[in-house]
Amino acid sequence: MKGMIMEGHEQAGQDRMKTAVMAGLIAAIAGGAIWAVIVVFTGYEVGWVAWGVGGLVGFAMAKATPTRSRALGLRAAVLAAAGLLIGKWLIIEIGARTNFAAEVMNDQELMRQAVFLDLYEGDQLPPDLVAAVESLGEDEMAPDSIVVQLEAIVDEQMAGMSEDEMLASAERFVAFAVGDLGFVDRLYATMSGWDLLWFFLAIGTAWKLTTPTAKEEEGVVQVGEGDG
Repeated sequence: MKGMIMEGHEQAGQDRMKTAVMAGLIAAIAGGAIWAVIVVFTGYEVGWVAWGVGGLVGFAMAKATPTRSRALGLRAAVLAAAGLLIGKWLIIEIGARTNFAAEVMNDQELMRQAVFLDLYEGDQLPPDLVAAVESLGEDEMAPDSIVVQLEAIVDEQMAGMSEDEMLASAERFVAFAVGDLGFVDRLYATMSGWDLLWFFLAIGTAWKLTTPTAKEEEGVVQVGEGDG
């Protein structure tokens, strides 16, 4: 009989753990998406929102099960990190590209390169100029005569473009420039010391909300029980 009771408790504990993990996963996805939306629409990477992702994951998991443990805390920390990476991925894919495109539009030389790329990809450049450009070595500079002709063609094209067309060209240029970079490379290029701080605080908060305190280390804590 005692063995059956113990097995029942173990099964109940496993079920609660699964429920908590599912709650944490939903919270991580939702939190990461909310962080990304705020960053994209405000243009500011609000750090405390990233911290809140960890708090949301930890709170959801703590509410889903009355038992706090190191095993739960470890899962909460992993899910918090996953939520932050989801948010960062969305920021890079949506927000960062939009911001980079705006920077391209504000830089005359970069905008020229964007329009040149469009003309080149669309086979809208004179064949003799294309042949001359393609014949250049990897580190070889184009002669001034070719540069002058290309700039004249590009400038004429830009003069007839609307702002929306310029933005579309800038976005294609950014997509081309970062297209060969994997997510890890793009993440490394956009991470700052502040990002690392907020990530650390978010993961630490998720851990703290789902693990026993120092005084509770000797046994498993049943949250919300035994207070009456």
